[in-house]
Amino acid sequence: MTGKLFIHFFPIQLLFLILIYPMCTLARGTGNGSKDHIIVGNIFDAQSKMPIEYASVALYDHIENKLVGGSITDDKGKYQIHNVGEGQYYLQINFIGFKKIRSDVFTVGSSEKKYQAADIFLQQEIGELANVNVVGKKMPVAYKLDKKIIDGASNIAAEGGTAINILERVPSVALDIDGNITLRGSSNFMILIDGRPSLLSPSMALEQIPASEVDNIEIITNPSARYDAQGDAGIINVITKKGSGNGLSGVISANTSTFGTYGLNAHLNHKKKHVTWRFGGSLFKNYRVGDFKQVKETIVNDTVHLSRSEGERTGRNYNSSLKAGLTYEAPRTTYTIDFEGGDRGSGYEGNLNYLETHRSNGKKYFEDVYDSYDYKDLNEDFFTGNIGFFHWIDEKDHHLSGSFFGTYGYSMEYFENDKKDDLGNQQDGQRSWEEEFRVTLQGKLDYVRPINGKKGKIELGYQYYSYVEDGDYGMKDYDVELGDFIWREEFYSIYRFERAINALYGIISNEHGKFGYQAGLRSEHTHRVLESSEAWASHVEHRFELFPSIHVFHSFPKDNQVKASYSRRTVRPNLHYMEPYVTFADSYTARTGNPYVRPEYVQSFELGYQKNIGENTITLDVFHRYKTDKIERIRTVYGPNITLDSISNVGDDFSTGAELAGIFSVSAWWDLNVSASLFHYRIESIYKIPGIDDESLNWEARCSSSFFIGKSTQLQFDGNYVGPSVSTQGIREAFFYTNLSWKQHLMHKKMTFTASARDFLSTAQFESTQTGIGLNSTTLVKPKSPLFIFSLSYRINNLNWKKSIQNKTDNLFEGAGH
Repeated sequence: MTGKLFIHFFPIQLLFLILIYPMCTLARGTGNGSKDHIIVGNIFDAQSKMPIEYASVALYDHIENKLVGGSITDDKGKYQIHNVGEGQYYLQINFIGFKKIRSDVFTVGSSEKKYQAADIFLQQEIGELANVNVVGKKMPVAYKLDKKIIDGASNIAAEGGTAINILERVPSVALDIDGNITLRGSSNFMILIDGRPSLLSPSMALEQIPASEVDNIEIITNPSARYDAQGDAGIINVITKKGSGNGLSGVISANTSTFGTYGLNAHLNHKKKHVTWRFGGSLFKNYRVGDFKQVKETIVNDTVHLSRSEGERTGRNYNSSLKAGLTYEAPRTTYTIDFEGGDRGSGYEGNLNYLETHRSNGKKYFEDVYDSYDYKDLNEDFFTGNIGFFHWIDEKDHHLSGSFFGTYGYSMEYFENDKKDDLGNQQDGQRSWEEEFRVTLQGKLDYVRPINGKKGKIELGYQYYSYVEDGDYGMKDYDVELGDFIWREEFYSIYRFERAINALYGIISNEHGKFGYQAGLRSEHTHRVLESSEAWASHVEHRFELFPSIHVFHSFPKDNQVKASYSRRTVRPNLHYMEPYVTFADSYTARTGNPYVRPEYVQSFELGYQKNIGENTITLDVFHRYKTDKIERIRTVYGPNITLDSISNVGDDFSTGAELAGIFSVSAWWDLNVSASLFHYRIESIYKIPGIDDESLNWEARCSSSFFIGKSTQLQFDGNYVGPSVSTQGIREAFFYTNLSWKQHLMHKKMTFTASARDFLSTAQFESTQTGIGLNSTTLVKPKSPLFIFSLSYRINNLNWKKSIQNKTDNLFEGAGH
């Protein structure tokens, strides 16, 4: 009991102390007389003359040579520094990949409340990294009107890992009951990679992207009408690195771990005048190892069947791919073309021991002991291509852009299971295959015209999306009498799935003084076809739907800003949810889909507050989400000790909560990134089980402390707490884990070595319960820990990265789903 109380309340006390200290430190102000002046200005790239976003602008008192304020530039390169007193000052501007610059001394007098500083142009650092003297530190999280932007390099614990590891420090990102990434308690968010949809599930898509490839990640919890309406929790858009400096640049990285994980990634970029080419490749395999325990009780015909399983499970994901691209920059138009192809996949392997007990009328009548081996591999050969353009019409903010993207994939999902008695004799088993051919196409055309002296803009666009999959599924079952696997014709199924979406959107945004707004409307027509050898499952569906969005903000004195937003969104069931046939995850767990499952619809409201204190930021977001026709897996009894997980619209749910986050530069050697979220969740389910809670108070807390020792060493400590949550049939208990990381720059900072210890206190553990009619199930997963990861990277020439043309406008628990 004492240990559980410690895990529940220690993170609260720790977070409270960490939040209070920097707030008290930052409260000590300095200044000269009345502080009612504002300094405004602009930062540009000296070479391209384009504005620089996220540049750090520090204001120093010239007489005392002391930092007195600061700001971060927006997407137009603009900055504002409030609460400035009269006196003499200078600015110091930092941005990674550019030379640090110090402005001339200037005087803020009593006659001017708003001082317009001279435009500042930063020179790119073309030479070796050793010549880059970065004093400021890039913000780990930047907050925009409609999204949060996570710096891909800010979490050194993620090096050698994947995009999932970068997101571990983000408020409201956690693991759901199946071990997948969730955002504000939902796994139904949309994954974009450089603005293009991924064919994979959110967790698998993020696990397929090495952290070394990520420039930044956009978290859009209330997307505007510009984006596809898919995903109730919003959108996660992963922006990959693309070099922009002249000449040859790039990075080569390698990593390994104590679990045998390995990875090799290389990216090269060459720019000469108007032509840029890029080439890269990835080769990696990641493992997750954990101890798995499960107790499952089923009641069939008044007989109680109890199954206890225990053993080790190993999950994996892998990728071997090559990519290449070319960009040509004409005077007003930029053209780009990119290709990628390779092999990728995921799966698991488990060796479990089973003890089965059968009781009737309160008496045990026999007991069995089994060993079970499970193996699953989902492998895909894929090829993708993308062409696009970006055309400036008559001024920098007036433009037309378009792109066409396509993916072809051939996938084979293979599963095998063997169940043997204590003498090694096979008693049961399955072999199954699912072969899939997939084609995805997406086209888009976007037009933007500035209004009101470029303070606002009108956006219009058309988007087309198409997904086609042909496949079949078959299985063999072990026959004890024949001593062999036999084909099960009744489980064989052929299917074809098509989904086409045509969408139009319009958005208007504007600013009037300190008030700004963005209002949009999206119309979508969806055509869906499912053809199946199961005649009852075949159908055609048409839907025409409207999805409005609105965002507003108001700026107040002393760097305070309040924003609010609303959007209507949907969750379209994917093919995996609709498959009408039964598959097996092991001898005791069967799964099936529901061809007639309906889409979810969600109304999402948000209210946010942001306060800037120099280079420090405090944000508070309050949200409410109402969802109808919620989709969940329902577990029922399929046979003695065998359960069936099926898909159903279970009812409505409601989430109301708040997120508090702070980014503090406490000193030149200590940075803090802390956050906490609290939300109330309630579900009104048609499958409600008596005695099972249908509401819960969920909370999460995170603390990341970075310590800078000299110019070449960084230490990072992360603490993560995820509170309990409920579902239709049960509860997932709380868990807490910590990471410790060390980064060391070598060879005049051209080479970087990173060592990380994940869950180094070995506190992480996943525990869940599920209850149904004639069913009780408890699952416990304890990951092997600590996991040590080592990575080494070498940078070629400059560090400057840019976003793709589109942006000019670990799984911790293996086996939790069983």
